[in-house]
Amino acid sequence: MNTSVAAGKCPFYGVRWPEHTTNLIDVGGEECGLDFDGHGPCSMGQQGELPDIRFCPIAERAKNFLALIADRVRVISLQRSDALSYEAWKDQVMRRSG
Repeated sequence: MNTSVAAGKCPFYGVRWPEHTTNLIDVGGEECGLDFDGHGPCSMGQQGELPDIRFCPIAERAKNFLALIADRVRVISLQRSDALSYEAWKDQVMRRSG
């Protein structure tokens, strides 16, 4: 898992969401998992802000979509052998300091 303080409080920071899957892949780095088309860096991080899903305009635009599929999303972490549910991943990310 991307445990860097720079990751802030965003479950989509440092993950990739491959097309046509419900799996988020922990890839580390600054990639935004909600940048479905370009796999680009976190826009908040690029502006010098600490990534935080609660204040992210991209997450805000995606919130209805996320609500519809959150129960089917799994996160595959580099640090674990099993996949986590999105809710478990999000809880873990939101508990860390930063």
